[in-house]
Amino acid sequence: INVTLPITKYDGLKELFKVLAKERKISPKDFGKKTAYIGDSTSDINGMKACYFAAAPTNADEKNRLVHKHLEKEMIPQKRGYISPYSYSKGNIDCLKKIVSLK
Repeated sequence: INVTLPITKYDGLKELFKVLAKERKISPKDFGKKTAYIGDSTSDINGMKACYFAAAPTNADEKNRLVHKHLEKEMIPQKRGYISPYSYSKGNIDCLKKIVSLK
């Protein structure tokens, strides 16, 4: 993996997609269609956009509201997003359960 520091979460995700897609012999773009992302901060929004499904716990500070706005506007209407009614660890577990339940 070739990265230049500093690296964002999105940059790391793109590199991971490249490596895993090469191993599985599919394009990195197609790999994104098979992934889900859980995040709770503004630095997670680009990663969410790169994935098919995104979820967030209900951590209620102002920065995290931007994540919720992105999910509400861009992903939930397409059934590609979820906001847990729970915060922090309980919210992350709830998001994971939602992702696992997708078909």
